[in-house]
Amino acid sequence: MTPFNKEAVRAAIHHHAFALAQHYANGAHVIQHRHEVRIGTKGARVFDTQKGLYHDFEAGTGGDAFSFVQALTGCNFEEVPQIVAQFAGGGQLIAAPLPRPHHHEDEAQRASKQKYALALWNDAHPLGGCHAR
Repeated sequence: MTPFNKEAVRAAIHHHAFALAQHYANGAHVIQHRHEVRIGTKGARVFDTQKGLYHDFEAGTGGDAFSFVQALTGCNFEEVPQIVAQFAGGGQLIAAPLPRPHHHEDEAQRASKQKYALALWNDAHPLGGCHAR
């Protein structure tokens, strides 16, 4: 599997969802209304570009942005970046994944943070004028 940046692919799917749907809808009616791309005469398949969620009301299936492309094209997960890259105008999506931040904390730092958190907790008072008092 070629490594790719999942967040970049996801963002490209959101941005090009309407073009993807028009291209792969096999003649089905495609409309875009606000943040939704609807496919079918009654909008049976919907992709919400704000939430990144896909739902097929006829089949009772759904998922995320990757599922949306897979359902439209019949491809597998590994092929999604190549398909989306065609609509995004290049292969910039197929690159090394973003490096994960390294989080190294020694025991002294951890103990110091726990002590600070405990002090905050112990100094906290209920809100005035509420039932917690």
